[in-house]
Amino acid sequence: MENNIDIIRDEYEKLLSEAKSKILRIFKFVGFVLLVIFVGFGILYSGENIFSPIFIIIIGLFILVTLTYFIVLQHYSNKKLFYQYFYKAITEDVSKTLKIQLEYESPIKGNEYSRKNGLFTEIATYKTRYRISYNNKNNGQITIYDSNIVTHTGKTTVVHFDGDYYVLEHSEDNAFQLRSNGSPKLKGMRFEKVKTRQDIKEYIKKFENASIKKKYYDVFDYIKRQYPKKKVYISCVANEIHIAIWRPIVFKKLNQITDEKYNLLKQNIIKRVELANKIYEIIN
Repeated sequence: MENNIDIIRDEYEKLLSEAKSKILRIFKFVGFVLLVIFVGFGILYSGENIFSPIFIIIIGLFILVTLTYFIVLQHYSNKKLFYQYFYKAITEDVSKTLKIQLEYESPIKGNEYSRKNGLFTEIATYKTRYRISYNNKNNGQITIYDSNIVTHTGKTTVVHFDGDYYVLEHSEDNAFQLRSNGSPKLKGMRFEKVKTRQDIKEYIKKFENASIKKKYYDVFDYIKRQYPKKKVYISCVANEIHIAIWRPIVFKKLNQITDEKYNLLKQNIIKRVELANKIYEIIN
């Protein structure tokens, strides 16, 4: 009897093969057209100087299409399929393992979740690969986004954030931010900088003369122990706590699924859910 990995892998590779076949048919058609033009050009201009610029361009295009065909044949992968099927299937597997009902959605449009708490600039381009949401054992609502936030200026690309973005329901009156770097970007709310620790940039809502509770520093420190070399951002506004953690992307797409890669992705999702649960435990 097949295990869950085999079932998911077989279905993914079947879908990947179907998608690859569609791409290869396009290259076959373009290659055939160029070949017909190539042969026709040779017949029409036989005995003359056929090595004209047009003829050389046709040969070059034919070679390029042929090389691309074989590259696609050997290395084709599909990022859309990877996130919309494969990651979803793994998340469902994690649901069974952890006995938690995880809801998965991909892709996610817009940046409403980030705009609320102003960790990063609104004028950036937000690309959210997927969202995992669930209610924990205390019925607390938790959402995890896989986010890429960049600004394009001419030939320059500035990456503001690339990693996991957590949103947790939380009742906290005082607005604040704790950051590895940068400053608040929340429109309509002014922050002032405070200084109680050298290793964290701390901001509170201006004119409120409030302090940031110890438990939020505990969250920051706990995350840094899990990801010691990664930047961390925490913001609390409007009954939500937002936490962003830079991390390397494990895989953006795959053309071959091994047990090792599957289990690595599965454990990666499990780690995120367990981290979110731990954060919820600390702040409550």
